[in-house]
Amino acid sequence: MLDMSNNYVRSDNYKWMWEIHKNCDQLLHQRLAAFTAAQAMTLASFTVLTVARFQAQESMPPLRVHLLDTSRILVALFGLLIAIFGWLVTYPMLARLQSLNKYLTEDPIYKYYIDAADKKLALPFLSVSFPLKHYRNVIPIWLPASEAVLWVVLLAFTAYAFLATLDPGAAAHAPGHGLLP
Repeated sequence: MLDMSNNYVRSDNYKWMWEIHKNCDQLLHQRLAAFTAAQAMTLASFTVLTVARFQAQESMPPLRVHLLDTSRILVALFGLLIAIFGWLVTYPMLARLQSLNKYLTEDPIYKYYIDAADKKLALPFLSVSFPLKHYRNVIPIWLPASEAVLWVVLLAFTAYAFLATLDPGAAAHAPGHGLLP
């Protein structure tokens, strides 16, 4: 347990570092929330386009089917771009927070708080335990990475489906068919 018996005064530099840390931490979580919302909307767009594509009937003009396929590819590329941007704005902030932790842990209260995450989380029903300190990497590193992997897989499947169903002469077989039936 932390010994709180002695009173000590924090320096102005420490207070300033703490303010920077607090603001950086809040900004990190706000950016992550924004990127997660953007990913959710992009995934919803991809899903709607996929449902529309697979509900396309034989009577639908080939150009419209082609536009649905192309739109799915573009949305998947956009989702991948959002995942990359999410990582680019969160990882440097995590590095900044970790560099401030080196100085902030000189304070016994903050050190006690940070060291609490070095304990292991035991999952007795699975007979496993893992250090909680790895949790801090989940959101700023692994979340954007898993989103990027998701979009790469969706893009690969979509491109494969697009190429497998591509009929170069389909538009020529239906003259006069544009975007509208």
